[in-house]
Amino acid sequence: MSDEVEVPPAEQVRGRPFPKGRSGNPGGRRLGSRNKATLAAQKLLAGEAEALTRRAVEAAFAGDPTVP
Repeated sequence: MSDEVEVPPAEQVRGRPFPKGRSGNPGGRRLGSRNKATLAAQKLLAGEAEALTRRAVEAAFAGDPTVP
């Protein structure tokens, strides 16, 4: 027999393991950073915004609620 007491492993905390206002990643994502999908969409639509807007407005005036 041993005099040492075996400590059971700590269980994972469920629910809210951090105090209010504190996260597990305090550094987190920098403000203003964008998702990769958002950046890719911006590159694809860079010069097309005016043409797409014009087409949507024309379709709306024609009474078409969905533009193909």
